[in-house]
Amino acid sequence: MMTTNKRPLFFFSAGEPSGDIHAAQLILELKKRFPDAQFVGYGGPEMAKAGCNNILLTQLAVMWFGRVLWNIRTFLKHIKNAEIYFRNEHPDAVILVDFPGFNWLIAKKARNANIPVYYFMPPQIWGWGQWRIKKMRRLINHILCCLPFEEKWFNERDCQAYRIGHPFFEEVRKKKLDQQFIDSLINSKSEPNVFLTKNSKNNLNLSQQTEKIFQKTENSFQKVEDDSQQNEFFAQEKETSSQKTENSLIETKNSSQFDKSSQNEDFRPILTILPGSRNQEVSANINEMLNAVEKTMIAVPNLRPMIAAFKETQAEQIRYELTKRCLSIPVFVGRTSELMNAATCCLAVSGSVSMELLAHKKPAIIYYRVSRLGFFIQRFFRRVKYITLVNLLAVDHFYHASLFYEKKVHFIPAELSEQEKEMAMFPEFLTSKDKSDQVARQLIIWLTDSESRQKKVDQLNKLLQMVDQEGSPIENAGQYIEKTLKNRPS
Repeated sequence: MMTTNKRPLFFFSAGEPSGDIHAAQLILELKKRFPDAQFVGYGGPEMAKAGCNNILLTQLAVMWFGRVLWNIRTFLKHIKNAEIYFRNEHPDAVILVDFPGFNWLIAKKARNANIPVYYFMPPQIWGWGQWRIKKMRRLINHILCCLPFEEKWFNERDCQAYRIGHPFFEEVRKKKLDQQFIDSLINSKSEPNVFLTKNSKNNLNLSQQTEKIFQKTENSFQKVEDDSQQNEFFAQEKETSSQKTENSLIETKNSSQFDKSSQNEDFRPILTILPGSRNQEVSANINEMLNAVEKTMIAVPNLRPMIAAFKETQAEQIRYELTKRCLSIPVFVGRTSELMNAATCCLAVSGSVSMELLAHKKPAIIYYRVSRLGFFIQRFFRRVKYITLVNLLAVDHFYHASLFYEKKVHFIPAELSEQEKEMAMFPEFLTSKDKSDQVARQLIIWLTDSESRQKKVDQLNKLLQMVDQEGSPIENAGQYIEKTLKNRPS
């Protein structure tokens, strides 16, 4: 039972930019149910706007062990401060949002102080490191799940889980887009002018620049061949690889997949690139994403690529990479939803963004570049066949196939089987190698074959209708928290 001699006090902890957004929405919902409540904790700017007195944590959003160690002193300081706060102020509830490495420790301190702990949008331990279920069972009182199969998985393992639905669907429904900006992108008559020279931006047209890309590719492989003449086999291997890549793109361009819309001068497709919200994601993925854009432009010279950056510092980093390549592609900050809406199709870094792409019903390719070591390690610990949430939902709803590798599989395959690739809603690439050739080939199909593109849109629409059935996930979460707090024994 909530204390009656003081204002209700909620402690939030969210370490990811997306978690900051969803936590802010939940704070606003709880304000309706507890008008005099106080909100404190760790989070980001959106939570602060919603009225949470919080310390900014989202700028420390990191992945992989080495990067966590780099920030370990800061994390430990925040955990110690939370422990002291719990002991002195004793909040009515601690609400965690994803970010498990840090939030497990926050949960432990809260449970030690006998404070109920809610995990809103829990970590995907069903997909990676399933042994952590013991920690979830021990430290978390209530799990507010977003996905249909999540609730079943947690409850089967003796956790208290409740499905609320995914907030991204509600967010897309409620968000007011800048329609004038979207119309300006779609209806723009200006030349794409993506490929530039160092000395002149306007004296070469796109068809000439397409030839330059072919020449650049040929020269690149020629250099490798010249440098490796002492090793005849290696030289032949590179020549074969060069010819295969170029021929593949040319064959795609000349195939019957090219419909009339691709050859219509008025059809000017938009490719939206979403390179991630974390700095390390942008650094790891942007170059290979741009490789894919350049290769796609060979077959679709009237393509208009656009990049959605999460923050200005990342936009500057991306613009620097574009300058090095002599590319002129617009980079926008704070326009992610509008760029998704305007897109013909998208190329995105793996993450919760896939759910937003589903909500917008946009054909998309999911890409995630990791180190060779990271790729090797994940083959021991990952238990789901797909890294993309939308693919997991599609396989679960359309094919009723298992999402998980069998327990006897201790070292998962490096790639999906052909059948598993066919079942995926979004082609996905978790890789330690440059897969821009494969990415470009799929983009070219969608951008030049309206029938194939519309088929994917129809599939996304059908899946969305199947999974978006919970009304308002934020209201569901607020209602559940209110009910369980009021019914909690004193």
